[in-house]
Amino acid sequence: MNTYYPHFRIAFLSLACCFPALQTTAQEPSATVIKLIDQHCAGCHNANTKEGNLDLQTLVKQPVSQNALEIWVKIHDRVQAGEMPPPEQPKIGDSESNSLLSAIGKAIIEAERQMLVDSGRAINRRLNRYEYENSIRDLLSLPYLEIRQSLPEDPISHGFNKSGEALDVSHVQLSRYLRTAENALREAIIRQTGLPKPIRQRFYSWDQLKFTRGNGPNIRKTYPVLGYEIQTALNVRPAEKSGSFIRPLPGRHSIPSRRDEEAVVMVSSTYEHVEIQYDQFRAPSSGRYRLKFAGYTVWMSADYTELTSGRRTEPITIYADSPPRKLRRLGHFDFHPKTSVQELEVWLKAGETIRPDASRLVRSRPPQFQNPLLEEDGMPGVAYQWLEVEGPIHEDWPPPGHQLLFGSLKTTESNSEEYQKFIAEDYPNYERGTSSTEPNPLDILDGIYNAHNRPPARGHVSVESTEPIDDAERLLRNFMTQAHRRPVSDNDLQRFLTLIHESLANGHTFTESMLAGYTAVLGSPEFLYHQARPGVLDA
Repeated sequence: MNTYYPHFRIAFLSLACCFPALQTTAQEPSATVIKLIDQHCAGCHNANTKEGNLDLQTLVKQPVSQNALEIWVKIHDRVQAGEMPPPEQPKIGDSESNSLLSAIGKAIIEAERQMLVDSGRAINRRLNRYEYENSIRDLLSLPYLEIRQSLPEDPISHGFNKSGEALDVSHVQLSRYLRTAENALREAIIRQTGLPKPIRQRFYSWDQLKFTRGNGPNIRKTYPVLGYEIQTALNVRPAEKSGSFIRPLPGRHSIPSRRDEEAVVMVSSTYEHVEIQYDQFRAPSSGRYRLKFAGYTVWMSADYTELTSGRRTEPITIYADSPPRKLRRLGHFDFHPKTSVQELEVWLKAGETIRPDASRLVRSRPPQFQNPLLEEDGMPGVAYQWLEVEGPIHEDWPPPGHQLLFGSLKTTESNSEEYQKFIAEDYPNYERGTSSTEPNPLDILDGIYNAHNRPPARGHVSVESTEPIDDAERLLRNFMTQAHRRPVSDNDLQRFLTLIHESLANGHTFTESMLAGYTAVLGSPEFLYHQARPGVLDA
């Protein structure tokens, strides 16, 4: 059950009283201004008549705030030009006029001076969605987090998306910020109480079903090799099934003594018709992983029958791949003519697999399937040998993001009946076939996955507290200090602590109540807006 909405509503309403913090300190009008306005202007510009849609009788009793500053400037200019009072009304004497202009001018100048003290000369500017994503990543120690696409597109002013005059905030944007903030916070909470068991496993290219999917024209095929020997028998369609694009899985024919010589060669890059990936591996949980890739460059003859050593290095780009074909760039390196092992340390999300791409090589298109890199005696290619995975690597458990939210409080694992039933009854046992046409519930077409044929995401743990009031204040103060990057005053703390207390009083769990408070912090002006202070910079 989605617990978002009640907390979102509480957080949204609480923020309605937060945004006035952006207003500047107001300047009270002088007694002279009040007296002269009552004598000469209030007869027409009062709450009842409101000529020109202007109620001076009410306005003059209110502070000269930032919102009313433009109106006071117009009043000053109209009086100074003799346009007010209008010709049919009694004129103001010169001495009274000078007194009124002087008093209004002083109030305007003082209000502007206070504005400069409070916020400087620049317009208050909120974070654009890229900055917001980076700020959340840094705060929660989630470098892989992708949330900007869930936020509205930022307006552009003069070609830039960092202009304060364009980056306004509507109720729609605020609701999306709150929704996005809560999703990010839940991503930081651990999914299990104990440290995830790391794996260290090597995945050979010959064992990957996706490495055998290259069919059709020779330029789009993948070629199982032993060293530089093309294994032709593993690259043809069996005669008894000539009508199907099927090929044996090379790993079924592996020779143990020559295991380290196995590789799969490609002369094209990885694209929709030849989307290779190490599909035996899927990250068991989100975290940091160490990936090692073995391979080398080759030179394929023009007739695709002979293979020799490569003549140059080839750049390899590595992507994380998740259904349905959602790619995330992880890094790059070069393979050389001699076999080498390249290493990357990356962040992976739970369920992601690894997709390599020889990015310089051709992506051929019908009907000619031309290769601009083809020379008289052949073309360049890349041989992929294996991927070795180590991880997830956690230096601390729980991770920093979870510790920021809940410290070392006791956690209990979620035991969703819906999740357990789905795993037990509905999730198919994934049996790898011996060819690309045998049933494979996770693959429909090359590079296309059945995104619905996967178990639901496991829920995060619940956090328990024996002293929820004290723990809430301690955790919230630390969180706000980190989020605002400065000490937090008691008044600022109380605004959000009250929200948590109300949530607890309404029967929500400690975990959900804290998330409601944290969500409100991440949607508040102090976090959404740049908080640069005028004056001398600190060291």
